Amino acid sequence: MSSQNAVCDKLMTKLDYEEDRATMSFLRRRRLVDETKSRVLELKREFNKNHENMEGIKQQLLFSQLKGEPSSCRTFLRQEIETHERKKDKLVCQIVELERMLNERANADFARPEQQRSQTQ
Repeated sequence: MSSQNAVCDKLMTKLDYEEDRATMSFLRRRRLVDETKSRVLELKREFNKNHENMEGIKQQLLFSQLKGEPSSCRTFLRQEIETHERKKDKLVCQIVELERMLNERANADFARPEQQRSQTQ
């Protein structure tokens, strides 16, 4: 009888261990998803700020053209606009990549319960 109890205890310990591992794995994935979502929001705010700055510079360029200011001033403003455009492109790429990663994780987490159910049956 005691050997059966020992076997049961070992099995229960192993099940508890596997359950703890699964829980920790889930929590790690959840934390990573939350951190990634926060990073996406941060990048989107940066994108919006960059866009607002670029629009302001475009307005300055239009005013300088209307005022007939020297071409060196307009050249500087065009360079600033190009810098903001490049930054915008980089931000878009980063946002798209992070959102793709989030979707892949969501799809993997969604598929995981289905795989577990099919393995237990």
